[in-house]
Amino acid sequence: MLKPEITAITGPAGPLETIYLPAQGTACGVAVVNHPNPLQGGTNTNKVIQTAAKALTGLGFHCYLPNLRGVGNSGGEHDYGKGETDDCICVIDYARAQHPELEKFVLAGFSF
Repeated sequence: MLKPEITAITGPAGPLETIYLPAQGTACGVAVVNHPNPLQGGTNTNKVIQTAAKALTGLGFHCYLPNLRGVGNSGGEHDYGKGETDDCICVIDYARAQHPELEKFVLAGFSF
C-alpha cells in the first residue's frame, strides 16, 4: 500500500482533515469511506475504515477518509448527522474533481 497523504478539504464548518490513499495499480474509481459515530470514538483511523480502504485501493480505487466536523483536526462541532452529511458531500465533490476521468464511485461507512 502506498503511503497515505493527509490533506485538508474545505468544508462548510471548516477544514476537513482527510486521509488520501492512492489506488494500487491502474485506477478505476474513487471512494469516500466515512467513520462511525464520533461520540463513540469513531475517526478516520478506525480499523474497519482502514481495512475497507485497503481493500478498495487494492481494487483500484483512490480512497478519501475524512474526519467529519469536530473530529481530529477537522473544524466545526458534531451536528448529529445534518452537518456531517454536508461535510460528506464536500468530500465527494472534492474527490471526484481530483479524478474527473474516473466514473466509478463508492461511498462507504459503518455505524457502531
